[in-house]
Amino acid sequence: MNICSAEQRPQEAVITSDNSVYDTLEISFPNPAAQIKLAGSLSLPRGKGPFPVVILIAGSGPMNRDEENLQHKPFLVLADHLGRRGIAVLRFDKRGVGKSEGNLALARTSDFASDVHAAITYLRTRAEVDINKLGLIGHSEGGTIAPMLAAENNAVHFIVMMAGSGLRGDQLILAQTRARDSLLKVPRAESGKKLAALEKAMHAISSSGNLAESEQALKPILSAAIADKLMSQPEADERLAVYTTAWFREFVLYDPRPVLKKLTIPVLALAGSLDISIPSRQHLPAIQEALHNNKRATVQEIPQLNHMFQTAVTGDFSEFGKIKETMSPRAMKMISTWIKHQVK
Repeated sequence: MNICSAEQRPQEAVITSDNSVYDTLEISFPNPAAQIKLAGSLSLPRGKGPFPVVILIAGSGPMNRDEENLQHKPFLVLADHLGRRGIAVLRFDKRGVGKSEGNLALARTSDFASDVHAAITYLRTRAEVDINKLGLIGHSEGGTIAPMLAAENNAVHFIVMMAGSGLRGDQLILAQTRARDSLLKVPRAESGKKLAALEKAMHAISSSGNLAESEQALKPILSAAIADKLMSQPEADERLAVYTTAWFREFVLYDPRPVLKKLTIPVLALAGSLDISIPSRQHLPAIQEALHNNKRATVQEIPQLNHMFQTAVTGDFSEFGKIKETMSPRAMKMISTWIKHQVK
């Protein structure tokens, strides 16, 4: 893959050359429930506070406070955009990543939600921020965590879901596969076989009582997929290792819609039209339906953006590192304008 160098990331280059309108502090805070300490950055606008504040919640995988991926730093870029508009931002390394303690490999989505709860508790100690104007911005898995927190923590006054899911995890995985097969023009018969095997695997996980049962149910399904030449033995071994983690089991079984239905606070749910990780055609209608009683909810698709909210051509993963843009200015302006309206 031809990946742009760090010097070819113009949005990051601007930040490193001029951050004169806000200060960024190195901070840490405890999560007593997990007995770990998390590390991050707190950006505080200069001038008279207290300021509205948001916590950025990263997507899945070993993400640091910048949600760094392929030399892009989307959370750094978004935090800079918000800081220049008078909004304080807390972003932190996920547990077991960067300077944060903990074991990423053993953590589930609910554990990451616990870490965000700890971040909210920490912000109560900062006189520079207005705890009554606190919101969450979650991307991808973070877009699932944000409503989880908002439904149970009345300190959360608004949330932004960036490519957050509106479907149960097993349905999401099938939707991802259909979207990528369609983009890559995989023959219908081949795609159908792949989806049938995947559906059996998801059912094996969702119908089993624990990880050990899942493993026993998955082995013959993956062996059959190898026999049908849908995957190699190493690919099957890799999938079995992923499918039998606590994180994946919780992900498959979790349905975000009941939580979304509980929300009465302002919600902004955004998705890119070219997103094949959380396909907007399936997820946005599901989110819209779950939020239909919430008069303060806005659900919107943004044309030509991929899963990372970059302006893209196809939306395929192979584009992420080649695109110089880290995050679409259109999307960031939409987010900051909406937040300023909520906190005025």
